[in-house]
Amino acid sequence: MKTRLLEMAINETEMVRRQSLIQLTDEDLSILEQRLNLLSLSTIDLAEHTVEKLTSLTVSKVMFKRVKGELNVLVSRLLNTLCTLNFNIDYLYTRADISQFLVTHEISVIDLTLCLHNTYSHIAERLHLSLVEDNLDPTPTLAAWNKRVLLETQLLSEMFHYLHQLNGNSHFKAQPLRDELTGVYNKPAFIDELDRTIALCDRSNDSLTILHIDFHALAKINDRLGYEVGNAVLQQFTNICAEQLRKTETIARDGGEFFILLPCTPIKNIPVICERIIQRFEETVETQTTLRIGACAYSPQGDITLEQLLCCAETHLKYAKERSLITDNHEFSLGTKKTTNNVLRLIK
Repeated sequence: MKTRLLEMAINETEMVRRQSLIQLTDEDLSILEQRLNLLSLSTIDLAEHTVEKLTSLTVSKVMFKRVKGELNVLVSRLLNTLCTLNFNIDYLYTRADISQFLVTHEISVIDLTLCLHNTYSHIAERLHLSLVEDNLDPTPTLAAWNKRVLLETQLLSEMFHYLHQLNGNSHFKAQPLRDELTGVYNKPAFIDELDRTIALCDRSNDSLTILHIDFHALAKINDRLGYEVGNAVLQQFTNICAEQLRKTETIARDGGEFFILLPCTPIKNIPVICERIIQRFEETVETQTTLRIGACAYSPQGDITLEQLLCCAETHLKYAKERSLITDNHEFSLGTKKTTNNVLRLIK
């Protein structure tokens, strides 16, 4: 998605330019942000209400039901970044992610915009009441809000139509984001999300951890017992991760391997997460196989690139594999770019 934003020439500087064109000043945005913070809006509830309205406008009800939860998360992210009034990288990625989601699932941007305008009107009413209660003239603040909504609507529409055009061009046809077997993200989509999250970490001075996971002798299971059994292991593991992880955490599959992105999670928290996943794996999966997990952490001070982060996690997966062959147990290895083999053993 980073490449797409570059192709569209949309960045923070461009957004500031558009802001000036509609005469929306920094002072307007500052006052507006203060008032919005006083409202203590529940963006999760507003997002669910918005998506629920969209349900009645959607042609393919069955398909929409499957992706409704994901759209709830995206719209909640949109409303969060809208209320902070900051045109940072998270703001831009969120609009691009929603636009790509609409294109991928053939949902009309006009329908979503109509539902969002109902939500924007609700926020405007709350602003009006809040200002009147404080004996303040609501006119300038509501005027700034309307300009902000105009900027928002134009950007979302522009991104959608650009991505929709790419999708319709066979040479640039948008690639699928989901793995067909498990329904989680595929590897390219995971890399895109990791790139976005690293950018957020750099801005917020936060950390993240990624897990690289595989299953011992999965190919032999497929050969000996059939692909249906091997596929069932992958599907059961996906369900376990969906149960144990938060909605903000990203799961992806690449063949017989999985990747998990854990934002705002330092490496010291990973042993508990790994133990929890392994315990549920043992309780749920009857097919005899062991999990091997490599983990690597990223922080803005760590001087590590996305590629080095993935390589580090793969190295620690190798360490876990080496120990697992000796112990015949589930194993995980944790570290940073400079960490050597520090595999911790989990006894069955």
